Amino acid sequence: MRNILATFLIGVLFLSLTPITPYSSAQLPTAAVTIECEPEVNGSNVMIDVEPGSDNYGSAICTVSNPTAYIEKVDIEVTSDVLSYSAPGSVYVSPNSEEKFTLGLSGQTAMRTDTFEVKVKATVSEISGLPPLNAASSEATVIAEASHYGGCSLELLDSVMIFPPGEEFYLNLKINNLGNGVDTFEISLDPASQVFLEESGFTLSLSTSRVQISPENPSKVVSIDIKAPSSLSDDYTKDGNFLSETFSLIINLESGTGCKNSDCDHHSIEPILILETDDSLTSATILGIDGDNNSMYLLSASVCIILVLVGYIFFKRS
Repeated sequence: MRNILATFLIGVLFLSLTPITPYSSAQLPTAAVTIECEPEVNGSNVMIDVEPGSDNYGSAICTVSNPTAYIEKVDIEVTSDVLSYSAPGSVYVSPNSEEKFTLGLSGQTAMRTDTFEVKVKATVSEISGLPPLNAASSEATVIAEASHYGGCSLELLDSVMIFPPGEEFYLNLKINNLGNGVDTFEISLDPASQVFLEESGFTLSLSTSRVQISPENPSKVVSIDIKAPSSLSDDYTKDGNFLSETFSLIINLESGTGCKNSDCDHHSIEPILILETDDSLTSATILGIDGDNNSMYLLSASVCIILVLVGYIFFKRS
């Protein structure tokens, strides 16, 4: 009996000296998560086509990884100041696995070309159905870009030009940037129409063949210096006292941005040039009517005077 009591006391003493390890947090599930996002279409940025008529949409594929041995519920938070977005509010990720989701990004039609930073944050809200004892989150950054598209139009400030032979004048053209960023435009004269006009006696000169226009100041005016031939050809038409001859000139405009994107944006106009003169004035000039000095001398009268003088001299000599 004494031995049993001694053994019991020794056991109690041993237990009192042995530390009792509590169920510490190190033994509880520890949450962990990582997230990565890449453009769905190969490239460094998510490209969003905002040209009128497009879908204004781009996307990235985000991968949420769970390195723990427990199932996790991961909340997804997206921060975007300018672009609209679509993404799940949360995803469940199995132990030692990953889950993918699509981050959709949308811009406004015709918005200015620019880049935008979008933040995607993944936070563990549950682990094995319980709130995690530790804070676990990860963040990825997506760079989205509103694609630069080109567009242009060409306006003639004077629809029809009527001018007399030999006159020099300017044909003014308004170039409009219809794209969403700074663009360089090429202005050119159609070679065939230019050659025809020059062979008809015209002189043509563009003030510039290239202009750069920003969306903030979307229009610029360029001019074509034109000198008309000194006279009409035999192809003129007559309407009352007026003689006229009609010509046309094709002017082309091209967006540099559009061509860079393999979808050249062209615009052309064809102003009408009318060479016109008053037939009565032409006849008057032939007869010797000088409109500038308001004096008139008749060619026939001059001839008569000369004949009289010749007759007088002949009579005196005889």
